[in-house]
Amino acid sequence: MSSQDMVVLALKSAQHDGGVVSSQDMVVLALKSVQHDGGVVSSQDMVVLALKSAQHDGGVASSQNMVLLALKSAQHDGGVASSQNMVLLALKSAQHDGGVASSQNMVLLALKSAQHDGGVASSQNMVLLALKSAQHDGGVVSSQDMVVLALKSVQHDGGVVSSQDMVVLALKSAQHDGGVASSQNMVLLALKSAQHDGGVASSQNMVLLALKSAQHDGGVASSQNMVLLALKSAQHDGGVASSQNMVLLALKSAQHDGGVASSQNMVLLALKSAQHDGGVASSQNMVLLALKAAQHDGGVASSQNMVLLALKSAQHDGGVVSSQDMVVLALKSAQHDGGVVSSQDMVVLALKSAQHDGGVVSSQDMVVLALKSVQHDGGVVSSQDMVVLALKSAQHDGGVASSQNMVLLALKSAQHDGGVASLQNMVVLALKSAQHDGGVVSLQDMVLLALKSVQHDGGVVSS
Repeated sequence: MSSQDMVVLALKSAQHDGGVVSSQDMVVLALKSVQHDGGVVSSQDMVVLALKSAQHDGGVASSQNMVLLALKSAQHDGGVASSQNMVLLALKSAQHDGGVASSQNMVLLALKSAQHDGGVASSQNMVLLALKSAQHDGGVVSSQDMVVLALKSVQHDGGVVSSQDMVVLALKSAQHDGGVASSQNMVLLALKSAQHDGGVASSQNMVLLALKSAQHDGGVASSQNMVLLALKSAQHDGGVASSQNMVLLALKSAQHDGGVASSQNMVLLALKSAQHDGGVASSQNMVLLALKAAQHDGGVASSQNMVLLALKSAQHDGGVVSSQDMVVLALKSAQHDGGVVSSQDMVVLALKSAQHDGGVVSSQDMVVLALKSVQHDGGVVSSQDMVVLALKSAQHDGGVASSQNMVLLALKSAQHDGGVASLQNMVVLALKSAQHDGGVVSLQDMVLLALKSVQHDGGVVSS
């Protein structure tokens, strides 16, 4: 008597005695008959038998028993029950017994079946299985479990799950379990998937992933984490994240988390990104970055930090910051942080910038810089400092500051600081300037200078 005849006999006997034969007994009967007729009962027939027996005894065959039945039958008939059939079996059994097969059991079923039939359950099918099972048992599969499932399935089928699919999986799972997949987990998922599929997740995709995940979990991805994400992704995909993209990333992330990216962090970000992409962040872009960052975080970028930023960026990109740009930068930064840049700092800035770009700052520009800085900080530059500034600038640009310009400078500075430049200082200034420009100051000019200075300091010079 074949197992097929055994099934017919069992079903007919069940009709005669009122359905006494339970599905558990049916399984025992079928397994014993398999031993008698040489294993003819295939797993396909076992599924048909189990489903029909479930109809007779009132759906007693639970999905848990169905799983045990399928696994045992797979052992008897040589692993014929493929994971594809296992999925169909589990889904159909879930309909019969009221969705008892939880997604947790579904995951265990798929992993175990993958072991039996040689890893046929691909990660693509695993994703479909998990999503469909989530619909049956009420979305129990959390994104954390989805990540574990995807990573484990990657090990079984040879890393088929690409980072692109991982992103799609994470975003869809976030919809099912109520947005549990935080951006922190999303970052970990993307980084780990990048290791599995060979670093396919480019920094461009990483940025899109982080921004989209921020929408799902309520903007949790802070700019600090965004910076760490961009830097780490740059390591994985070969430094693709250029400083231009880094700036766009930082500015966009600032919008998402409420402007948390301070100008101090922006400076660190720009300097570090310059190291990754080969110094692409030019000082011109650095200035634009600092000014825009100042707008986002409330003008935190002080002129002192702006000066340090410009000097450090000059080291990175080869001294591109010219003294002319340094002046423009300092004046604009003074507007942002409330005129903090003093004329003393302006002089130091101009002298240091002159060293970086090869002494381009002429004494004429130094005078213009000093006079403009006097307007910003309230006339702090004394004529004594003006003299020191003029003499030092004369050394830098090769004695260009003529005594004529020195006189004009001294007279204008006397107006700003209240006539502090005494005739004694004026004479010393004229004599020293005469030494610098080759004795150009004539006696006629000296007389004019003395007479004008007498008017300014109240006739102190005796005959």
